[in-house]
Amino acid sequence: MQTERQELPIKPKAEPLKPAATRSPAPRKKGKMKQNMVGWAFVAPIVLFVVSFIYYGIFYNAYNSFFSWDGISFDKAFVGLSNYAEMFGDPDFYLSLKNTFLATSTNSYVQSVLGASSRTGSAIRISRFIPSSRSTSSSGQGHRWSCTTWRC
Repeated sequence: MQTERQELPIKPKAEPLKPAATRSPAPRKKGKMKQNMVGWAFVAPIVLFVVSFIYYGIFYNAYNSFFSWDGISFDKAFVGLSNYAEMFGDPDFYLSLKNTFLATSTNSYVQSVLGASSRTGSAIRISRFIPSSRSTSSSGQGHRWSCTTWRC
């Protein structure tokens, strides 16, 4: 019994790639472009807010740290790094840095331990939120009192 030998089909050689400069880009779908524009329209206001109020404030404060300025007058005297040298030479700076580190780490630890418990979790979260909302409510009460007193 003789078995027939089956021949494998021969694949044609692949065409060489064109240079990158002559390749045409894949056509973009119009729906995808419109979807991207809608996404950027939703993101643009918060990006504008962050850049104008947060980043501008950070960079402007860094710029002002090289001047001797009282924050009110128009006269600024350039002092360079002497403000930083004075700050790092002050022993109170290192004490405040240590106290800030201790308070932050202790507060984070206490919140993690007490917040993990299901019984105390919501009470701890509420007690941590009350100080942040108290200033808003007290300023609202003060404004209401001033308006009723002076007939705003």
